[in-house]
Amino acid sequence: MSLVLALILAAGATAAEPADPGKAATPEPKADPIVCETIGELGSRIRGHKVCMHRSEWDSQRQSNKTLIERTQVQRTLEAGH
Repeated sequence: MSLVLALILAAGATAAEPADPGKAATPEPKADPIVCETIGELGSRIRGHKVCMHRSEWDSQRQSNKTLIERTQVQRTLEAGH
């Protein structure tokens, strides 16, 4: 009986270990490349500066800008109604 229990525990311990411990220990990093864009200077068609951020940072910035614009438009509509 104890021999069977020892075999079951040994089989469970080996099954829980990954086949390649180096690969399973480090998760696969998501591809988040750095993207550079030229941001134009207000009032100039020529001048501008280059800004580089990760793609996720650009997405976050655009979402933040969109939210701010929508909030401002709603606020103006509410103020005009008074």
